Amino acid sequence: MNKFITKQGSRIAAFAVGLVLFSTAAEAQNLVVGPTGTFNNQGTVKFRSNNGNFQNDAPIGNITNDGQILILGNAQTFNGANTLTSSAALRLPGKVSYARDTAASPQRVHNGFYANLDVKGQSVKEFTHNAGPNTLSYFIASNYDIAGGNRTYTGSTVTYDGGVAPYVAAQSVAGENLTNGTGYNNLAFTNPALKTLSVGVALVNGTTDIAATTVGGGFVVDGTLLGALDAKGNFTQAAGAGDFSLLNAGTATLSGTANAIAANAIVDNGTLTLETTTTTTVTGQLNLVSATGDLAVNGTGILNVNGAFANGDLTRTNQTFAATSTVEYQDGATTGIITTASTNPYGTLKLNRTAADIQANGTAVGGVPDINVATAIQLAGGFDLDMIGTTDGYVNLQNSSVGDVVYAGLEEVIGKFRRTHAFVTGTDYVYGNSATSVNFATAPSTGTFFQVNMDKDGQTQQYDPTRDIKRDVNIAYDNTGFTSTVKVGYTQTDRTEATWTAGYTEDQIRFLEGKADGSDIERVGTGQAYTRVASGATFGSVALPGITYTAADVDAIGDAGFFASNELILRAGPGIVASINPGRWSNPATWDAGEQPLAFDSVLVRHNVWAGFTRNVDNFSGDELHPTELAAAINIISPDGTYPTPTLLVGSSDITVPFETSTPGPNGTGSVLIGALGAATPNIPALADEIGLADVATNYIGGLLVFGDANSSNAFVPELFVKGSVINNGPMNVGGILSIGQ
Repeated sequence: MNKFITKQGSRIAAFAVGLVLFSTAAEAQNLVVGPTGTFNNQGTVKFRSNNGNFQNDAPIGNITNDGQILILGNAQTFNGANTLTSSAALRLPGKVSYARDTAASPQRVHNGFYANLDVKGQSVKEFTHNAGPNTLSYFIASNYDIAGGNRTYTGSTVTYDGGVAPYVAAQSVAGENLTNGTGYNNLAFTNPALKTLSVGVALVNGTTDIAATTVGGGFVVDGTLLGALDAKGNFTQAAGAGDFSLLNAGTATLSGTANAIAANAIVDNGTLTLETTTTTTVTGQLNLVSATGDLAVNGTGILNVNGAFANGDLTRTNQTFAATSTVEYQDGATTGIITTASTNPYGTLKLNRTAADIQANGTAVGGVPDINVATAIQLAGGFDLDMIGTTDGYVNLQNSSVGDVVYAGLEEVIGKFRRTHAFVTGTDYVYGNSATSVNFATAPSTGTFFQVNMDKDGQTQQYDPTRDIKRDVNIAYDNTGFTSTVKVGYTQTDRTEATWTAGYTEDQIRFLEGKADGSDIERVGTGQAYTRVASGATFGSVALPGITYTAADVDAIGDAGFFASNELILRAGPGIVASINPGRWSNPATWDAGEQPLAFDSVLVRHNVWAGFTRNVDNFSGDELHPTELAAAINIISPDGTYPTPTLLVGSSDITVPFETSTPGPNGTGSVLIGALGAATPNIPALADEIGLADVATNYIGGLLVFGDANSSNAFVPELFVKGSVINNGPMNVGGILSIGQ
């Protein structure tokens, strides 16, 4: 074995100013620097043997390499009491070049710490050394220059760790990829020198890590010479780390299943792509600086925002989300939900907020105020999305699949919730909370959107604290030709914040329509029955079928049409109930409220309405629920072209108690008003009893008729007890008993 040993006082071996060669045909060479030796290389020290070894027993201060160490063998090693490359403190200074030039013979690169590492020559360079204290780990503090044959990094980690004196200059990151070998296995960055990838693609098959020690420096992907990062494994930027930046059209593609951005990721000019099946969690800040800073979430990729997410592009067209992707905003999201353009919507938008409501972030003048979502919206955690507080834009769902809006509990979207997809019949389209929906019996024939606006902290223009749900609701649309069931959910707080008059309850709530400016109000009357659920630990709700499109605004006459953008008022207590069909008083289909009038309601009789007996007009035989309190007031209108037969007929075939109006009070006079007959000719049946009328389909004109009991099977004389006044301007015919006053 040939050894070149330096000892104290040696004048030749200690100073290499030209070329020092170590080689024999049969044996490896060892360069040994003894405990008191020095090594000062200003030229080239060349190891030619396949098993060359550099043994160092001297302090690192005795080692100077301003030239290069050239390694031509295939299995160079370093050892000794102070093994060079074994630690950052024993980093091999200067340039070390692995330069084997035999294409058929690979060259192993010894692991450990280098200042400047150079690979060249046609041999494949293998970063696979798995012995010693740095097994499969390579650290580069300054330059890494690549040329010649391919490089393989199977199982290894390459760390760019510049930033500690004397290696404080910025570092260039080599673009290693399949065109020159395997690409990196794991890639890491430590210490504060700026690391820049500016030439070619850096393919990382394993992990990519930016350590907290990079603060003040960071990692830049610069696209000037097509610099690009392709991170196949998990990408991790530690909390407090230096910035991860994309400049000059640089690109970074993250494909790991658990990526973490815990410091600043700045997309100034370039594209950050989160690939399908990836999950990327932001606890630091993701900043799309301008329109040239792009974000793409592809396939089923997931972006969890648990920190800051900012976008300086007011048009929001620099961000794209696949329809199958998910963006979730969590408690740590500090800058609100980034708004989206209608052409670049979120795929699925999730909110999981357990600490506070979150607002939309799109406040800049000229910016997009809306949150457009392609596929689904899911809220959990108990807190809300507030669209009113900042942008006053809308949430817009562009998809119409069942289950596309899911609330885990009492979460709500406060403000405008719009849908811009095609509607079909028989589907509950959920809006601002889990208990608010629209279901079309007849789908819209034209138009582009249907919208429900709700503010749980607001109130309508016509708000009455003695009987209203304290919630601002309105319906907006440009659809036409629809018939729908509208269901509105409200909380127990909406009920208890108001001080309701005694006797008013949630099971009395009906819909009223108010003009948006508060100038007029009318009942929503469809003739169909309400479905009500009282509030408690979950939402209360009121649902009414039969609400239709109308081009006519509020005119104070109750009907089924609801004018776009008007207020929907939820009101208990007295109201005006009008007949919409000829029928028995007890038949819900007789009334626009879809139920019998309540005791405190005022009633408009616009058709033949009868109480106490059955006719084949509607063949309804159910008794009146509260005959002793029919209504607070009854108005039998005057006949006209729309309502030619307004008549109230009272009999007793099916019931043996008097029919009574309610006691006069704040809700009504307890009176009966009979309208003038006008030009109509009275058409009055025999007053003896109602039996002969029962099987006759003809509707009569007669104002008020109280039949007698000539042929009554129960011998009970029909009676109408009016506790207020009877004001008669038309026909009044009594065959039984009409009692007036208390």
